[in-house]
Amino acid sequence: MPCFLITIFNSFLMFRYLLGFCLLLFSCFYSQISLAQIQTISNPCEVFGVVYVQTIPSRADFLVYVEQDEYLANLRVFKEINKLLADRAGLWHFVEKEGFADFSVCFVEDRAKADFIIFFTDKEFFAGCVR
Repeated sequence: MPCFLITIFNSFLMFRYLLGFCLLLFSCFYSQISLAQIQTISNPCEVFGVVYVQTIPSRADFLVYVEQDEYLANLRVFKEINKLLADRAGLWHFVEKEGFADFSVCFVEDRAKADFIIFFTDKEFFAGCVR
């Protein structure tokens, strides 16, 4: 009987290690996909959805400069209240938790360091790319 319990215990340990390894592989694969998707976005018009404001520039997906003149910006952004409605260019829903965000931004003071330039608009109709 004790040999039978040892075999079950060893099987349980092997299953646990295998499960941990599978979760590790899945998390690496998932993070690579999201990183690749973010790095391929060169057009600010493709950036929309749920946003987290990062305070550390190196941890942010995008460095953003806020312009006061809408015609000097690449993108007009409307702060959407409902995250389900942030589904097209310029509609951003801001969240407090980084884990709930589609991407993160860090607001910079120097426009030369920014990946793109935005202007905050009060009207949802005007949100989108500045052409």
